[in-house]
Amino acid sequence: MFLNLLLSLMVGMICLMSWMFKRNLELDKDTQELVKKIIRTTELLNHRVSQIEEWINSQQKVTRKLTQGKNDKNI
Repeated sequence: MFLNLLLSLMVGMICLMSWMFKRNLELDKDTQELVKKIIRTTELLNHRVSQIEEWINSQQKVTRKLTQGKNDKNI
């Protein structure tokens, strides 16, 4: 659930930035810096989400191996 919320937030930020640039809005210096920070934060969050997904996948593999080993012993 947390990952879905985070991904939705990132997609929303990207859509907002895309809309701003498509509308050719003149951005003042502060707004440009804010947009750069948002983009950087989005990249960092995306990287962190990828790391979490990799960790979850590795934990699932370990759990499957442990469960399979336990089932083999019961047979």
